[in-house]
Amino acid sequence: MAVEMFNPRWYYRGDVKPEGQKQIKDLFEKYLNDPRYFNKPESWECTCSSSWERPENEELPWIQWLEVLKPHLNEFVEEMKPKTHIQIIPQQAWANHYDTGHYQEYHKHSGVSTNISVVYFYDIPEDDCGFRFNNDEFYEYDGSGLDSLFELPVGFYVTPKDIKTGSVVMFPSHYAHSVVPNRSNKRRTTMSANIFIIPQNPA
Repeated sequence: MAVEMFNPRWYYRGDVKPEGQKQIKDLFEKYLNDPRYFNKPESWECTCSSSWERPENEELPWIQWLEVLKPHLNEFVEEMKPKTHIQIIPQQAWANHYDTGHYQEYHKHSGVSTNISVVYFYDIPEDDCGFRFNNDEFYEYDGSGLDSLFELPVGFYVTPKDIKTGSVVMFPSHYAHSVVPNRSNKRRTTMSANIFIIPQNPA
């Protein structure tokens, strides 16, 4: 017999090609450097600035951005082996800035018309994406004493592997996640979106 892991959690990770990164930069650079598009959302317990809830956010070229990411959306769907024909419905999209010391609190993106979330790492300090998935069950596991007894891959958080500028991550929107404080002197900028994947032409 052997120890078997169950109740798996997963995420998709890819890297946008340099030409795609340039396309995104050309689309967004003038907006990302304009403070009119960013502030701290009132409903967030964070220190980062975001285009979320800003009326000006509608001016940003989110449709073109998703077009650049389309190869990764297609790869994600293919690797997930869909059981039926599906359609992808884009929902909200927004950009976040994390200056030195800025962070974002533990949160989830789940909603009645959202089931997959996307994060694109537009520009991040080397080896410091800051993004973490949080494990809601870890407190119970740790409180039982098992974490101090056994060397198993169980922890309060997981950082996606090998994230760098140009990386993209997709994951179920109900996954809890957070962004730790930026410890560098370089601004960290990410773009996020929620999408709704449903059966095509459901009855």
